[in-house]
Amino acid sequence: MNNGKPISAEITYANPKPVATPIARFPDPDSITMPDGKRPPWLVVMQYGQGRTAWVGSPEIWRLRQYKDEYFERFWTKFIRYMGAGSRRKQTRRGRILMSSVVPSGGYLRVTAQLLDPSLQPVEQKTEPKITIRPVELDKYPTEIEKAIGDETIAKLKAKYHEKYTHEFRMSAKKGPDKWEGYFQRAQLAAAEKFPVGTWRVDVEIPSSTETLKQKFTIRQSNPELDVTKPDFKALYQMASPLALMQVSDPTLSANLQKAVSANSQGLEKRLAFKFGDEESLKLIPDCFKPDVKTARNRGAVEDYWDKGVTLPSFLTNWYSDKPQRLGALLLVCVGLLSAEWLTRKLLKLA
Repeated sequence: MNNGKPISAEITYANPKPVATPIARFPDPDSITMPDGKRPPWLVVMQYGQGRTAWVGSPEIWRLRQYKDEYFERFWTKFIRYMGAGSRRKQTRRGRILMSSVVPSGGYLRVTAQLLDPSLQPVEQKTEPKITIRPVELDKYPTEIEKAIGDETIAKLKAKYHEKYTHEFRMSAKKGPDKWEGYFQRAQLAAAEKFPVGTWRVDVEIPSSTETLKQKFTIRQSNPELDVTKPDFKALYQMASPLALMQVSDPTLSANLQKAVSANSQGLEKRLAFKFGDEESLKLIPDCFKPDVKTARNRGAVEDYWDKGVTLPSFLTNWYSDKPQRLGALLLVCVGLLSAEWLTRKLLKLA
């Protein structure tokens, strides 16, 4: 009160956060409207971390018990189950992403996503959800970014640089069994000029929802020898044919050999894999490959001059062995030279 007059206060309301979803609003037409022109909500839910959080702005829930106890208990039981369902360690109940965590540069990035509608049923097969592939942290950046000073400046420069390598595509329905389960797929070539080495993220939008599936992965430097370990018979034939066919003098045999290996490289006939006892496969080996047998000539025992030297007296080696022991001549020469050097340094006071 101010001199007997009431003090008027202006109450302002803010819109809910963009990530919050209003479930129920006040139906009273005389209620205060929100800045967006809608009625104020009294029940709002929001995804937070691995679970959900909710806000109940109505003090009239207890009136359900006044009408019927079963309704009151059902409301809180269902509400608690709904809130607890979001605590599963999943990205969202509306789907999941299946993909490899590491992709070699120059290989194919294969993404498979299962998408569900609000009733947790597979979305329509004709839907083409959008997939966004964007970098999170690259291994190499331009010089001006690496020499920049300040965390905020570096973060802004990196975010602007990442926009250059952000790509958007459409996913197609994955063909499978008769029962549709909501799987979509996208295969994209991770070319080095469009997908540099570093940490990346895949975002898949869920149709008719504000939720997004997110998954991080890494693009590493390619290693052709280890990335593709499956034998390429066609390439092996192309490399070996000049050397192999050069030794074949019979043109008919050369043509048959070339035909057999070409068919094997395409998987049309039996591969040239030989096992002992498999006479049918062994017949495919042409007679032109003759072993080059060389006879090794023995020129006698090898004499090692290192062991030749002086035989030590037995009274010096009896404690070690009953057999005579020989001191190598080259060893004596090396020890003598080292001793002479040390004695010279000692006499000339150089040591």
